[in-house]
Amino acid sequence: MSKILFDLCKEITSSPALRNVVCDRSPGLAANKLDDLEEEYSVKISPVVRSFFSELDRFKLAWEFHNDELSIANTYIEGSSKILEFHKMFMGFDGRFWRDELWFENTPEADLKFLKRLKVLDYYGKDSVQCVCLEITNEDELSPNLWLFYQGLKPLRMEFDLSEYLNKLRQTKAIWGWQFFYVDINLSDKKYEAIKENSELVIQWYGKIFSDAFDSELRDRYTARFFQMLLIRN
Repeated sequence: MSKILFDLCKEITSSPALRNVVCDRSPGLAANKLDDLEEEYSVKISPVVRSFFSELDRFKLAWEFHNDELSIANTYIEGSSKILEFHKMFMGFDGRFWRDELWFENTPEADLKFLKRLKVLDYYGKDSVQCVCLEITNEDELSPNLWLFYQGLKPLRMEFDLSEYLNKLRQTKAIWGWQFFYVDINLSDKKYEAIKENSELVIQWYGKIFSDAFDSELRDRYTARFFQMLLIRN
């Protein structure tokens, strides 16, 4: 896992085309510290999650790509990842366990129970709450299950779990919105219009910024969803 992040940081920081690059990580937690955290938060940490935090307790990546064409459209392409410290994953930034971010006092009871079980792993959003969460199961296990949370929408289950997250982060270079290529989402729904437009922007620009041809996978995944939309409409 350390090599994955090392290679990712090396690639991003060495690219002359990128601006405002940040890449920083903190070492993981000792086994006895993870034992203490299990007791503090009354959970059982699954082996996959334990392995993850034994190597990494915080990671931040950010970059921007600007050029004349994007400037004319008053936009730019960015990448962002902010994997939180274990305590913040549970407590939130203000110590209120993600109240008024993931859940509210007036959240329907049926949704509230589930939302309170989500713990923010990667808080990549800026202007609104956008993050990838781990799930505490009904058996009080902090599981490797991943959920994509986008403010105003219901959480979406990701196609892979925590064991694959850093691999995907490296492959996509944390380009903004990459997670939506790995959830079951109907982009023909108008409520997802902004996500659809961003996905198309990612496909258009990824190959112009990076030379690894990974945009072909993103394009294939988007195309599959596009034809699925046509089938649904017909």
